[in-house]
Amino acid sequence: MLDMRNSNFIKYLGLKIRTIRISKGYSQQHLANLCDVELSNINRIELGKINTSVAHAKLIADALDVHIKELFDFNELEDDRSLG
Repeated sequence: MLDMRNSNFIKYLGLKIRTIRISKGYSQQHLANLCDVELSNINRIELGKINTSVAHAKLIADALDVHIKELFDFNELEDDRSLG
């Protein structure tokens, strides 16, 4: 079982991916196609239900045309009380 800190990190990563995806106008299906990753996995990553691999994070970053470190920049998300 994940401790709360890891669980929040996974939720933040998913929310960050979702935020960037939406800002690009991509559906989850489109992102899944670009990454060659199952749609269900994109959905679970965005919901913070699974801990994705670094390899998948890199595929997602490339598909979103952002540097991978942007996926882990949670500064604007830290005040979101819904993740606690």
